[in-house]
Amino acid sequence: LKAVETARDLLEFKELLVITNAGYCKIGEYTTEKALNGLMIGAKVSRGKGNLVNVFSHYNAPLWFAFFDKKSKDCVYLEVNSTTLKKYLEMEKENRTKALQEFMNLDPTDLFVRIAKENIDAEKLLTDPESWQKKMVEKVFGGNEFRIVTIANVWAKGVPNDFMRIVEVHDHVCPGLISGYMIAKYLSDVFPSQNPRKEYVIIAVPPWCKDDAFIVLFGTTPGHKNMFVKWLTPEQKAMLPDKAKNVANIVIKRDMKTGELKGIVVGFNWSKAMKMGGVKREDFKSFDTYKWWWARLKLN
Repeated sequence: LKAVETARDLLEFKELLVITNAGYCKIGEYTTEKALNGLMIGAKVSRGKGNLVNVFSHYNAPLWFAFFDKKSKDCVYLEVNSTTLKKYLEMEKENRTKALQEFMNLDPTDLFVRIAKENIDAEKLLTDPESWQKKMVEKVFGGNEFRIVTIANVWAKGVPNDFMRIVEVHDHVCPGLISGYMIAKYLSDVFPSQNPRKEYVIIAVPPWCKDDAFIVLFGTTPGHKNMFVKWLTPEQKAMLPDKAKNVANIVIKRDMKTGELKGIVVGFNWSKAMKMGGVKREDFKSFDTYKWWWARLKLN
């Protein structure tokens, strides 16, 4: 609620998107999922409305919130001071009323170690990447710049709900993830299954971001023993025939009634994707310049 209050003073709440890692990270021994309720109550956002994106993060990551206005493309980023929040969570066990009264009267600068407002319009960033690169280096959004910029701008274009669920797991949008969504939709058309979690075995060979899409859409996970992740050595890659150079996945489907096995090999044409997007393959690995994020955002 304090995050909503702070963001509302800095941003128009017309067509709002909120991105947060609440619920995954912890403040000491305390969990953070109740912050999601605060966002839903205060900002009137929800996953059902498609304007609350709850991204995965590791348990000891800082708690953060990003508020993005679709019209202006302005974004407010708030990162919680874990020490301060923990203090009030502990106070709450002793004297709930006093703790809440003091907490709600806290100045935002006491609660948040970082409060930043930036315009993250993709068209602007792609036209003048050098300016945003400086802010990436400065970590204006606490190191979450890439995930916030990609999620917010793709959301603003309009995307299906099932794609956003994949984004939550992957924690950003990139061409690799999009390729997985496209492959999954292709499989659903040409190699359909009524129960992919039971019938599919997916071999990610080689693995890239795409494979998180199958986990969400098909329920195929290593834990359920129906996803296997295998790298190809340079020698193995060299042995592939030309038609298999773009291999992405081997998918095996088992007929639940007859036990019959059928397989399909699916590839993804990165060269064609790069050409369509107007980027070069080497841009993706240019981590000492702006090109690594610029190429991904452009291809998104």
